[in-house]
Amino acid sequence: MKKYTLKKHKVSALLLACLCALSCMAGCASGSGEAAGSQSKQAESTHEEVNEEKPVIYVYGEEDDQEVDVTLSTDQTITCEYPARPDGENTWYLKADRDGTLSYFTSAADRDKDVQVEGLVNEYNYLYWEGKSKASYDFSRGYCVAGRDSVYFLEEKLAALGLNRKEANEFIVYWLPKLQANPYNIISFQKETYTDEFRLTTKPAADHMLRVFMAFKASDKEVDIQEQDLGAIRGDFSRDGLTVVEWGGAQVKK
Repeated sequence: MKKYTLKKHKVSALLLACLCALSCMAGCASGSGEAAGSQSKQAESTHEEVNEEKPVIYVYGEEDDQEVDVTLSTDQTITCEYPARPDGENTWYLKADRDGTLSYFTSAADRDKDVQVEGLVNEYNYLYWEGKSKASYDFSRGYCVAGRDSVYFLEEKLAALGLNRKEANEFIVYWLPKLQANPYNIISFQKETYTDEFRLTTKPAADHMLRVFMAFKASDKEVDIQEQDLGAIRGDFSRDGLTVVEWGGAQVKK
């Protein structure tokens, strides 16, 4: 009986091995298709459009009522802006006060004649725009921050970058809920990758310009990342003369 039992076990094991082999062959064929699909999907995701969310541009005149042309040029898609520039135009025609209060005109000629934009209250705290791009943002250096620590991180780093309290407050109010929603965030403040895609110039040329753009990715766990040098972004920025400050950000999907 004992030997029979062993033989029966051997036969059962052989049958089971055959069935497993057949199952694995079918699974591999299916799995290879799924893997190819997954790889294709991953490759596509690297080319997904990224939303550049709520970049805002503050313009501080050297004196009240300073005439300033602010031009934002890009080959990417602008999805929204306020105030809206005329169709086909890349430029906002402004008068800027020292405290950052802006008056907007649809052309330099209208500004010369002080012709107000019909139907709009012609007073703004900043220029607003949003866009979509296929920019590949750089995360080789940055920070890994727990979602619950986001407010402390932002207050410290935005001050180091050169935002004043009002600018930092408006940045934090917009981005804090998005960062706190994740266990961790991998954060990197961008430079050329962003500024080369969205080119910002003024006429007359700004004495000082600061562009703060935060790209981030959600993470389920803490990861090691080399800390970036924020001094390379801030440079020699100060607030003497005509000053332009911009902040914005983008959440990059995994």
